[in-house]
Amino acid sequence: MNAHARRLLLLVPTPREAELLFGHAAHGLAAPRLATIAGRSVRLALCGFGLAAAGAAAGRWFATVAPDAALLVGIAGSLDVERWPVGATLEASHVACDGIGAGEGERYVTLREPPLPSALVGDAPLQPIPLKPRLADLAHGELLSVAAAAGSRSHAQARRARHPKALAEEMEGYAVALAARLAKVPLTVLRGASNEAGDRDHSGWKVAPALRACRVAIERWVEGFPK
Repeated sequence: MNAHARRLLLLVPTPREAELLFGHAAHGLAAPRLATIAGRSVRLALCGFGLAAAGAAAGRWFATVAPDAALLVGIAGSLDVERWPVGATLEASHVACDGIGAGEGERYVTLREPPLPSALVGDAPLQPIPLKPRLADLAHGELLSVAAAAGSRSHAQARRARHPKALAEEMEGYAVALAARLAKVPLTVLRGASNEAGDRDHSGWKVAPALRACRVAIERWVEGFPK
């Protein structure tokens, strides 16, 4: 490894996503382990499913590995299938969060307090959190992190009304982005559209095709750093 090489960390929420993305290299994956992707050594780790697990685990792995850059990758539900169809890959330009607020249904109100005290990060990060895209030819847009996936298309439409720029919902990005902000780790978030948000019939989801498309983008992300 030369003096300009970068220590890279790839985070995946669930074992199933990891094995579909990386095959045997991800079998039994938990804590960071070395794997070869695009001809170079990177570290793979699970960050867990959902906002709480992902934020806590990502913070731990950032402290353990001290990466120069990190990538979070997995599936998501499209909030706008015309702009981001099922099977396509999205690189997040921003990550917002829905569900931190008061009330429910039509009475739900999003709280506007900053998610972290300014003493921890200088200027407290605003919602949505901006990310710096690295892959020019992918779709770019806002991701919406949620504590629970939309249970119906009307539920998804209500979220889209609150966050009109969001192209997809997922369950880890915002928490990992906050952890990256604290650790001062540049973060990229890639998502493959496995389904339309609100569709709970898993038999029609396109998980494997969505992740195959993500794998191509992962290799290009890795190749963008010096060996």
